[in-house]
Amino acid sequence: MKFLTTTAAALLFGSLPLAAQQPANAYDLLGQTLAPLAAIFAPASAGAAPRTMALRLELESLSLLSPEQAAGTSLELEVQPPQRARLRGKWGGQVWTVGRNGQEVWVDTGGSLPLPGSPPEAPKRGKGGGLPPIELPFPPQQLLLLPILFQVTDQGTFDGKRVLDLRLMPELARSLKVEGWAARIAVDPGAAGTTDAPRLTRLELAGPQWRGAARVESYTLSANLPESHWEAPPGATRLSGAQAREWAMQLWRKTRGE
Repeated sequence: MKFLTTTAAALLFGSLPLAAQQPANAYDLLGQTLAPLAAIFAPASAGAAPRTMALRLELESLSLLSPEQAAGTSLELEVQPPQRARLRGKWGGQVWTVGRNGQEVWVDTGGSLPLPGSPPEAPKRGKGGGLPPIELPFPPQQLLLLPILFQVTDQGTFDGKRVLDLRLMPELARSLKVEGWAARIAVDPGAAGTTDAPRLTRLELAGPQWRGAARVESYTLSANLPESHWEAPPGATRLSGAQAREWAMQLWRKTRGE
């Protein structure tokens, strides 16, 4: 669960084509890879319709799983800020989906997978907070400054892909209590002489007690999707925002052994 939680956040390290020169500096390369997030979290014009990011990952390895268990495991993430998201996973030939539509969260396992733990009862009126909006922890305009928060080590080019090792700056890592975390990304810088922007193609994440790697199969931005796309399917378990928040905290504490 910790890997899935971390991956859902790290999935946002993607990109789409936009006019730009091919960067030689590792920090410039990381900045251009992150830049398309602005199209999701900061529409170009006031009142512009929301946009949706869709990302598909194929798990290559995870230290918490055997190679046989990791094989064929995939994740599909769709995010439409500020209040819609869907995460679909395939594991062991079985499929589960978690969706958010406003302050409602739903979980659909198709009846084939048990839910991890029991969803809490609805809190009494006035108790328990709902879900916050899906947003960056800083103004979108500052997105291009994000690379300076990392220590970036350029590992060179392999099979046409630039490989970068990433760690948060020590002070920031200590404040977030993630000193032992690190990432390695492979980026396709685009063909020389074209306007192709860098594209993330592979992601490795490592914590103090786990390590995982995933291949980026696809990444797209699309226009606003219809309301029906985010609604819970028949038979799904429905949770209020407050219930979902408490359930997530229970699962997080369980993964930490608390």
